[in-house]
Amino acid sequence: IKPVVVGTAPCKEVILQGEDVDMTIFPMFLHHERDGQSYSDDNLVVSKDPDTGVYDWGFYRSMFRTKNERGFDMTCTSHRARINAQKVAAKGKNLEIAVVIGAPILDKLAALKGFPPDVDDFEVLGSFYGAPAKLVKCETIDLMVPANAEVVLECELMATEGWVHDEAPFGEFTGMYGGGLKHNVRAVVKAITHRKNGIFQYATIGCGHPWYTDNMLQLPAMEADLFGALKDSALDVLEVRADPAGLSNIAYAKIRKQGAGDAKQALSVML
Repeated sequence: IKPVVVGTAPCKEVILQGEDVDMTIFPMFLHHERDGQSYSDDNLVVSKDPDTGVYDWGFYRSMFRTKNERGFDMTCTSHRARINAQKVAAKGKNLEIAVVIGAPILDKLAALKGFPPDVDDFEVLGSFYGAPAKLVKCETIDLMVPANAEVVLECELMATEGWVHDEAPFGEFTGMYGGGLKHNVRAVVKAITHRKNGIFQYATIGCGHPWYTDNMLQLPAMEADLFGALKDSALDVLEVRADPAGLSNIAYAKIRKQGAGDAKQALSVML
């Protein structure tokens, strides 16, 4: 369902630009005892494909750098924001991104649903609502964001610099710290807009019991993706379950076997 654009929204009640941009107005803390810097996890990063104009949004953790700079973890080569950034960098440009903090749970579920790159994620959001999603224009960049956001960071992702900036250690979703020092891309925050007395939402990934974290949010979306793929492959699929303890890396499918190769076909589809 195509979105609609509204003139203003509560996330415009406070607008900070230029020298007034200061990320330290928001809570800063360590999620895990050995983290090397303050991070925010509950970030929905909005970007556009520079060739098609199709909107994408997804979760990317972000590290505090300075009062108007943040780092973003975009090391996964299949994520659309990274692909969009590489496309504009090849043209000698940086990528405009908007970071939505404080979205409703339904928005987050919609953002986790996988679709081909030519599908606009805000049209997907409308399908979750059963009505057009309401968007509002950013102040300093050419992007739209959901009007129901609590906080919006308008940023320039410095894609032309490359993935060269050190990233401090962070407790990963497996409950471990991983190996080696990551290098990521930085962003300059050009504007902050937020509701008066807005809620700064956050989520913690990792810790001693990683399957009790926000990571569980993506499991229903993953189950739906796998169920649909199996059904589209002409398999008689009965149910799909992603075990919370599997950290989104383990899923089980129950099928009604109709032919000798159905199990192998199901495994191939799921992989």
